[in-house]
Amino acid sequence: MEAGEIRISNLRIGDIDLSNQNQINYSVIEIYEDILSPTGPFAEINVVDSNDVLGKSNLNGSYDKDVQISFSLDGTGSASFKFKMMENKDLKDGSSDKIGSGHNKKYTIRCCSVEMLNAQGNYVQKSYEQQTSKIVEDIVKNNFKSDKSIDLESTYGSRRLVFSNKHPLEVIRILNSEHVSDENKSSAFVLFQRSQKYVFSTYEKLFKQGAVVTLKQSATLAFANGGDKANSILWIDVPNSFFTPTRSLSKSQQNSYDPTTGTADQVEQKKKSWSLPGNQAYDDTSYSKAVPVHTMNDAINNKSSTKLADARKNRVDFLSHLSQTYGTLEVYGNPDITLGSIVNLDIPNKSDGNTSAGEKQFNGKALVVSIRHKIKPIGETPRYTMILGVVTGGYKEGGGGNG
Repeated sequence: MEAGEIRISNLRIGDIDLSNQNQINYSVIEIYEDILSPTGPFAEINVVDSNDVLGKSNLNGSYDKDVQISFSLDGTGSASFKFKMMENKDLKDGSSDKIGSGHNKKYTIRCCSVEMLNAQGNYVQKSYEQQTSKIVEDIVKNNFKSDKSIDLESTYGSRRLVFSNKHPLEVIRILNSEHVSDENKSSAFVLFQRSQKYVFSTYEKLFKQGAVVTLKQSATLAFANGGDKANSILWIDVPNSFFTPTRSLSKSQQNSYDPTTGTADQVEQKKKSWSLPGNQAYDDTSYSKAVPVHTMNDAINNKSSTKLADARKNRVDFLSHLSQTYGTLEVYGNPDITLGSIVNLDIPNKSDGNTSAGEKQFNGKALVVSIRHKIKPIGETPRYTMILGVVTGGYKEGGGGNG
């Protein structure tokens, strides 16, 4: 089987078999996955319906219609997705009335996960006193109403949190700033679906996984053999911050950071002062005559015992780094590459012609944080490709690092 070739074993909407080309044809299938989407993936299927199969079936966007997409590739496994139909958008603009039979109808079938539908209107009205990881598990089971298993990374300590009539996704967003990790300093957690199950994990734990594949960029792609070609990078794009990360400045000091050596140079700043009414001087130190502020801490939510203050600071620092090491690349479709998996990047060094040494900052481990599957009609090459969004956990001079 050629690189990017695919075998679709199941493509159904309710009782309609979209793979039966004697009745109906699909043109493009796109499936979107994102590590920041707790309710799971969604999909779009473009359909050319010359026999009015959808119309005769009265398929008008009923939420009770199951959508199943399953496919496989030789030597790289298989993938299966289950959705609920969300919308059937009629794309007919009248242009086909004057050509051919005049009966071709075009539709875009939009699908989402069953968890997304279940979350609508199923608001959270509950008081919790437990680990925030257990609260996440409860939201998945009782508000998303998911029957999927969940790989749960434990969080530190018990918390008392009350949610009054809030959307489940809003609760997940609030909890993202409340988590404190037992194991990893960043406390940056994500909740996402992978291979028909849920994963709740820190980025750092995900970076500890082994790589599922090494993706290479080659100048001789057209002449590569089957295995090398299947794992080739078609194109890659990274921002300038990938090489020189920028960081927010604090009010009291500026830091420049060299990611390859791990050293920081600090630039001291003079204190700023202001004049308050009555000509009293105010600077960056505490103002002794200010109105006192008293804070009452619930014993179970005390910042010292929950370690929440440090966790929030570390999370901001870590996410600031990840946001600047994000890149996108397109590869031939490979079901072994799943959301939240690790890939190795092997990019040649093009600047000085020393391609054997490899690119110093690209190469190494990268975490897959988004996937756009694109399946084209039969006859187009490559038929199945994936656009990956990846982040790296760190830099290492000479490659081989990142995470």
